[in-house]
Amino acid sequence: MNYGSAITREEVASYLKPNPEDRNVSPWQIADYVNETTFGQFKAGAYAGGNLEM
Repeated sequence: MNYGSAITREEVASYLKPNPEDRNVSPWQIADYVNETTFGQFKAGAYAGGNLEM
């Protein structure tokens, strides 16, 4: 599902996982990718320490 974006899975993977052996991608990296590459079409944030009410 692309939600109207032309970005492919391969493009995202090459940005987030330039080294295929690295198995870790942090939520902050994903948010940075979204905010840097979608030019305001989407906005992402990564938060820690919250609870269900927050």
